[in-house]
Amino acid sequence: MSIPSLRLQDCVPEPPACAPTVLIVEDEESLRFLMRMALRSAGYATLESAAGNEAARHAVEYRGRIDLVVADSGAVRFSDLVPRLATARPGVPVLFISGLPRASLLADGWLDPSDSLLEKPFRMRDLVHRVTELLGDASDS
Repeated sequence: MSIPSLRLQDCVPEPPACAPTVLIVEDEESLRFLMRMALRSAGYATLESAAGNEAARHAVEYRGRIDLVVADSGAVRFSDLVPRLATARPGVPVLFISGLPRASLLADGWLDPSDSLLEKPFRMRDLVHRVTELLGDASDS
């Protein structure tokens, strides 16, 4: 008797079509996978990019809605994601994630004081909590 193989991603149901969509921008594949699993388990639809320029193309070309972007500061630092996102999808919030502390990102001028930041390392439940907090009523539409 053989036991069928089971992959973790097969255990997470597809979110409903009306689910809020989160664009994940993270260059580290294993972390991107964990983020996708956590967000999908919480009922969010996800899109993924490993780099900022690829994510910028998603923001412009994707026909569906994008409700929030979760972006690793290193993956988007030298890309045009933020300005292209602001033009293509005004008002879409961005949650930056970084291994650098907020003070360093602020001092370097890379982060504005009003920007949302989740510092690495973080727990996946903290990511889901921040996404839910930032989306507010968008998750009810």
